[in-house]
Amino acid sequence: NQRHMEGKMWLSMQKARWLIFFTESKNRIMWPMRWLMQRVWSRTLTAHSIYMAQEAVKSLFQGLLSH
Repeated sequence: NQRHMEGKMWLSMQKARWLIFFTESKNRIMWPMRWLMQRVWSRTLTAHSIYMAQEAVKSLFQGLLSH
């Protein structure tokens, strides 16, 4: 029974160690990913707003020309 308890303790220690390692590596992976996503997102938003502005100008010119 003593050995069983030690085994359970060892298992929980391994689990805790694995969990800490997993969390740390996840953070290590997540931060660049999050940074990249923000960069891509801002780029996309900028491109989208430029596109929308171009479309607005285009429609404005078409409206002026049709009158």
